[in-house]
Amino acid sequence: GNFNNNNNNGLENSTEPIYTQVAKKGKQKLTNSIKQQVVSVVEGERASLGKALTKLMISVRFTFQLSPEPIYATIDDLGGPFPL
Repeated sequence: GNFNNNNNNGLENSTEPIYTQVAKKGKQKLTNSIKQQVVSVVEGERASLGKALTKLMISVRFTFQLSPEPIYATIDDLGGPFPL
């Protein structure tokens, strides 16, 4: 017969066990799929969330850099005589 190391399932004939090859291939596909979903969500939401998120990040950085108080005390001021 003519065996040319091609079995049409995308896996190579090698010393590596078949389940390892399948796991690697599946993991790669899953990772790529997740990346594509994240990119599409980010691209879609960028216009509406971009400005607000940028303001939030700047404000968080500003708070962390400048405030000597613990972060829980700087999240919100409810106007009462009680600590948060």
